[in-house]
Amino acid sequence: MTSATKIKRGAAPQRKPRATVKKRKPRVKGPSRIDKMLRALNITPDHIRKATTVLILGTCAGFALVAADFIGVPRMANETMAYVANRAGFTVKNIEITGLNHMDRDTVYGIALNQHSMAMTQVDLAGVRNQLRRNRRRRNRAYAFSCLK
Repeated sequence: MTSATKIKRGAAPQRKPRATVKKRKPRVKGPSRIDKMLRALNITPDHIRKATTVLILGTCAGFALVAADFIGVPRMANETMAYVANRAGFTVKNIEITGLNHMDRDTVYGIALNQHSMAMTQVDLAGVRNQLRRNRRRRNRAYAFSCLK
C-alpha cells in the first residue's frame, strides 16, 4: 500500500442544526437604594471622592502622630526646649519664701531645689506645691500628737 491512496469510509454524519435560542434582553437596572439616597441628599461623586481623600489623609496623619509619639519625638522636643531655655538664662536661681508660719525654711528649700532640671520650663510647680502641702500635714499631725502626750 502506498500513502497516496485514500480510503473512503462513507459520508460524514450530518449534524442537527442548533436550536435557535432566544436571547434575553438585558434587564434594565434602575438606581439602587444608595443611589436614590445620595441623589436625595444632593451628594455628588465629587463630594464622595473628596471625603474619601480627606479620610485617607486623616488616617495617615493619625498613624504618623502615633508613630512619632511612640518613638518619643514630643519628649525629645520638650528636652530640647528646656535645654535652649536653660542656655538662654531661664533657670531657677533664687527661691523667695513668703508667708511661712508652720514649716522650716530648710525643708522648703530642699523640696523646691529637688528638681530633675532647674530650667524654668521643666520645674513642676504643682508637684512642689503638693509636696509642700503633704509635708505640712505631716508636721501638723506630729505637732498634734506631741500635744496629746
